[in-house]
Amino acid sequence: MESVRYLSYQQWKDRKCDVAKNMTYHQKLLSYVEALEANTTSIDKLITGYLDATNSFCGAGSQLAEAFSLVLKETPLLEITQQLKQVVEEVDHVSHKSSVHITNYILGSLCEFTATFPGLRRSIEAHKRSVQNYETCQETLDLLEKEEGLPCEAQRLRTARQRFRSATEELATEEEFLYRSFAEVEENKVKV
Repeated sequence: MESVRYLSYQQWKDRKCDVAKNMTYHQKLLSYVEALEANTTSIDKLITGYLDATNSFCGAGSQLAEAFSLVLKETPLLEITQQLKQVVEEVDHVSHKSSVHITNYILGSLCEFTATFPGLRRSIEAHKRSVQNYETCQETLDLLEKEEGLPCEAQRLRTARQRFRSATEELATEEEFLYRSFAEVEENKVKV
């Protein structure tokens, strides 16, 4: 998984020609989150499969050692069966310790990491709404400034400027939230 290369909306807008024309800023962010989530889910499934396979392997080893033990009970090969049983028990013990470590630490960290995705998605959606509001206010302001000479437009222009300032502040706030969400994902990725 590649690291997040977070660009603010303004940085992205300035570099727009470098980005695929049919993918918007927020689609790009969401596709990154979806890819990250898919890879994380894949890791989770692979870990679960590994633990299941390890448990099956150890169970099969124990059954095999027990079967040899029963069959070769009163023969000179009994000592070899006991050695097999000891080896299987040691493998089982090491496997159990490894499984506990994987379950407690790795899967726990993976769950913490996965838990950051919904918040990141919400931040992206909130930022998207904020950008739309900002751009709408900017268009309205630009339109009204062109018609500034008309006396009836003075009040509308003041209102549009006030809305644009509010939209700018909101965008800056949402930009900060989005940045923090990406930073949290990166921090949790490092923990994993």
